[in-house]
Amino acid sequence: MGRVYTVSFTNVAITAAIDLFEIVPATNIPVRILGFRIEQRNRLSDANEDQIPIAWVRGNTTTGSGGTAATAAAGTLKPKDERDAAASFTAATCNTTQATTTTPATTWNGGWNTRGNVYEVFTEKQQPRCDAGQSRICLRMLKAPTASTTVDGSVDVEEI
Repeated sequence: MGRVYTVSFTNVAITAAIDLFEIVPATNIPVRILGFRIEQRNRLSDANEDQIPIAWVRGNTTTGSGGTAATAAAGTLKPKDERDAAASFTAATCNTTQATTTTPATTWNGGWNTRGNVYEVFTEKQQPRCDAGQSRICLRMLKAPTASTTVDGSVDVEEI
């Protein structure tokens, strides 16, 4: 097993279809997604419910923008084992402009009912993977929420 890191964000107000996470593997150090969570904090009644399709997509060649770089200094990119070296990959959270390419490959898709939360842990055979040749892998919202939604999230990423 390789080194495992958590990329996270807290209390981000989302009003558009965004890339919740963008992971860019280092050369010769592929990554795989072990699991992720999304939790909303402010829309708790039936009337506020949205069903938002989400997907892990890879192969985007142009990075998104408007988000926040995940860093060890900010506490948003941390190794699971505090003795591990810094991550080789780079990451961003909540890019309001999604990463682009002509044909990204969808490696997983599902839905997020904003009244609840999403907790997904992948088995080894299900884990979305990405290497530098595929450029980046993103957890993408495929639809915008109908109202501002305050969200926390995290993803566990293994370097392999």
